[in-house]
Amino acid sequence: MDTDMTAGVTGPKSDPAEIARFAVDGVEAISYEIVADETSRQVLAGLSGGGRRPLPGPVLTTRRPT
Repeated sequence: MDTDMTAGVTGPKSDPAEIARFAVDGVEAISYEIVADETSRQVLAGLSGGGRRPLPGPVLTTRRPT
């Protein structure tokens, strides 16, 4: 997605319509987290040690809490 922050990025960027779909689907599903792209999913997995642990507050991803 093109933003001021990503203006210098030459690689592929997410489609804003796809990001919006992920967000709306997650909100409708009352998801605990909404992660809209593969890079973000990889970062989340790395930060959480690859496992599922409760976070201190709401974060947007498409996974429901277990």
